[in-house]
Amino acid sequence: MKQLLMSASSMMLSFISAYSLHAQNMEVKWARYTEDIPVNTSSSTPAFSTGIKSISASFTHNRVNLEWTTAGLPVTGYIVERSLDGEHFESIGSGSAAGYMPSSFKYSFTDKPGNKAIYQRDIFYRLGNRNEYNEIQYTKPILVRVNNRGNIDYITVMPNPQGNDISLVVALKEGGYLAAKISDDQGNEIMNKKGKVNSGQQQLTLTGTHKLEAGIYWLDLAVDSKPALKLRLIKD
Repeated sequence: MKQLLMSASSMMLSFISAYSLHAQNMEVKWARYTEDIPVNTSSSTPAFSTGIKSISASFTHNRVNLEWTTAGLPVTGYIVERSLDGEHFESIGSGSAAGYMPSSFKYSFTDKPGNKAIYQRDIFYRLGNRNEYNEIQYTKPILVRVNNRGNIDYITVMPNPQGNDISLVVALKEGGYLAAKISDDQGNEIMNKKGKVNSGQQQLTLTGTHKLEAGIYWLDLAVDSKPALKLRLIKD
């Protein structure tokens, strides 16, 4: 199955299992989601390889809040891992899952990454689920870019777990003009989305990015005509 990998600048993201470093674990919280969904066990759907239907990340008061909903698959527990370089992840939290039930559950986890990570700006997270055979499967990494100046509070970038399209959340202090584009490695524009947005969290999904041919691409995000993010995307 083709996957869309992300790297910041020249950093390559690894999707293999990472060694866990010493860290103080925090509890993963969960509750029944209000919208039950039918069980779907199709192995061709990326969402169900990890049992995760949707995922989001936000940054407020020097904390990163992760939330995800599950798709009713047999999962015994979750772990949350953090990285400051996109390659080496450490376990920062864990918890038992709600179990196998024909409904969706909503989980949440709050991380206090510390001043070093916040000043560095880019923080990566990934979720791992553990099945009844004690096997762990990981989501693709989520990038949280913290911004301490200008109109941007933070930016998150992640592949949508159901369709593998790139999704962005941009949190703005004031309304502004948002422009995102995908270009190939030769600089040819492949797709773009732009328009005026209000203050607060603005979600943008680059529909169709999962259909890109194998190769290297670039994601450029600008707010009010000022560059805010540049990511290299590798499709294999």
